[in-house]
Amino acid sequence: MQNLLRTKILGQNHVFEPLVNYIKIGEANLAPDNEPKGAFLFTGPTGTGKTETAKVLAQVLDKELLRFDMSEYKNSEKFLRDLTVKLKKNSSGLILLDEIEKGNMEIFDYFLQILSEAKITHNQKVYDLSEYYIIMTSNIGSKNIMGQNNFAIARRIVERLVKSHFRPEFLGRIRRDCQICFKPLEYEVMQQIVKQKVEAEIFRLQEKEYSLEYDENILPFLMNEGVNPEFGARPVVQTIQKYIALAIIKADKTSGLLTLIDNQFILA
Repeated sequence: MQNLLRTKILGQNHVFEPLVNYIKIGEANLAPDNEPKGAFLFTGPTGTGKTETAKVLAQVLDKELLRFDMSEYKNSEKFLRDLTVKLKKNSSGLILLDEIEKGNMEIFDYFLQILSEAKITHNQKVYDLSEYYIIMTSNIGSKNIMGQNNFAIARRIVERLVKSHFRPEFLGRIRRDCQICFKPLEYEVMQQIVKQKVEAEIFRLQEKEYSLEYDENILPFLMNEGVNPEFGARPVVQTIQKYIALAIIKADKTSGLLTLIDNQFILA
């Protein structure tokens, strides 16, 4: 599992050992009976692989991913309604709470029960979450560590800000080594990600009967166009998809070499 995560999530090798250890504990049914199979808090800058890690884990474990964008939940009742609707349809899975700090603070009161008792009560009905993994992501401190090259310092800054935002009883229900800070992405890692995503897009288009190759001279161009230090790798996929699609449309053909000529991205 660690090797697969390393090939999918670049630049975050320090994340995988503690994560996989607790996943193995959960899969061996060795987690405490009154808790979810595992509970994790992923912190660190946006676009560094926190959400993607949850998605890969769901695929590896062959579990349903129940994702919630917490910025949409300014009302705790709306969140509970949406959560319980999904719980009715699934007896196990991976619950992903993206940008948890943006949700209504009352939601954390319910998670005190979820994390310590593996259940939640709504409309007089009790829902069992003992067969679920829970991953929460937070971008708290992202702006505070922009340009910080020392990861140990960056992690301490993030940890301090996380402690000042979340209640101690909430953080206390998540094991210390399950609170994992992701690194800001280094330039060399971003280069690898761009290459990886170009190849993934070419592979995706094969199913649509496009046969494409690429010249590596497109990679610095896509780096420049798609990488934003503030948002990490997140805009890269959209940028790659846009330029490849426009090159196909302009060339009006289904095969060829993606390359850069006179600073123009084309399908030759």
